[in-house]
Amino acid sequence: MLSGKLRNCLLVAVAFVGMTTLPIGVIAGEWKRSKEFMAVSSRIANLGKITNLSTAEKQKRLEQLEALGREIEQKWREADVETYARLTYKVAATLGSLDFGTRKNHYLAQSFAMRALEKADAFPLQVECKLLGYVRQRFDAKGNVLKGKAWAALRKKQAKLW
Repeated sequence: MLSGKLRNCLLVAVAFVGMTTLPIGVIAGEWKRSKEFMAVSSRIANLGKITNLSTAEKQKRLEQLEALGREIEQKWREADVETYARLTYKVAATLGSLDFGTRKNHYLAQSFAMRALEKADAFPLQVECKLLGYVRQRFDAKGNVLKGKAWAALRKKQAKLW
């Protein structure tokens, strides 16, 4: 049996070795995801800079944001739901807060948010609440106001997410 001091030193050494060697792969994976998250966040922010752009340039930015939203869906929807939801929120927030000269951006913001909310059980409530803020439009993909049965069907989908 080891003496008290020697035993305590040995336990501290084992604990230290365990803490420094076991999570290296986890830390590296988190760092890589964090780096990717920041890179995509930066792309979203850059695409959201539309001040002093022509209508044609704004339309191109809108198309690029839509493509980036779909890229995020494709890459992270199944692989990392929380990252997917957080990046989707950033895309929806950018689409929903800028004037692209069309209503399509609001439709896209809502569409991305609604698809992300299908996986709401797998990400934090805080992100879910932020995404729900974009589930309130009544436009179709062309910016037309929905009426009648089309509006009733969309309202039903929206209510389920709330």
